[in-house]
Amino acid sequence: MKTSIITQVLLVVLAALPVSLFSQIIYTFDKGGNGFYNGSTYTNLVPFPASASYSTFEVTNAASLEVTLTDANKTSLFRGLSRTANVGSVDLTAIPSGADQQVEWTQYLKTSTTDLTKNGMVLRAQASAPGYASSVRQGYYFLIQTTGTPGLMKFRALRLDEAERVTNIFDRQIPITGYTAGPLYLRAIVKGTSLSFYYSLDNATWNLAATGDDATFAEGKVQIAWGLGGGSNVTDSYFDNVRFSVPK
Repeated sequence: MKTSIITQVLLVVLAALPVSLFSQIIYTFDKGGNGFYNGSTYTNLVPFPASASYSTFEVTNAASLEVTLTDANKTSLFRGLSRTANVGSVDLTAIPSGADQQVEWTQYLKTSTTDLTKNGMVLRAQASAPGYASSVRQGYYFLIQTTGTPGLMKFRALRLDEAERVTNIFDRQIPITGYTAGPLYLRAIVKGTSLSFYYSLDNATWNLAATGDDATFAEGKVQIAWGLGGGSNVTDSYFDNVRFSVPK
């Protein structure tokens, strides 16, 4: 059976398109945003573990933030509230379990000396026992940590493989010229045994912050996680526009 020239061209074009175009999942946390908001609650967000001790999560209006916001299109953000020992997490259940994962998100940070926040994403999150306290799954925890010095950030990847045990895969401190507080665009990638962490100030030009290797977890889900001690407001971290795709 012969195919037309037009059909052949279309097949070539489709084959050249990145896989992420067909597998991207986005959490906007806005009303009507991709079906995640149903009028009163946010679907496809599940606290882990689901227990009475969990103080739940909330979506807060941008006007209540104590940082400078520059994205005029934003209407609401995700804010993690405290749990036991100021540690908490929520499963992004719309994202399927997989091996190679790329997660991009916008995180809003304050860089005061008393707000040493440790918040981020767990990739290849395991369905088994928790990897930190009782509220964060085992997996690779990509987090950005403020240092108390404006513009100076720590980019870290931790392996959470047993309760209360944390192993550094990488921990790199980087001065970000021109950044003091507000939105910072982040990208975490696990591909094979490679882990990479990127940042951007404009969501266009990406800078590699750190890389490392680990073969402990082969696949898993994705979580937002917050806390892990330090500072007086460790749970005051705000997330927006979480995008999942399969890395090239």
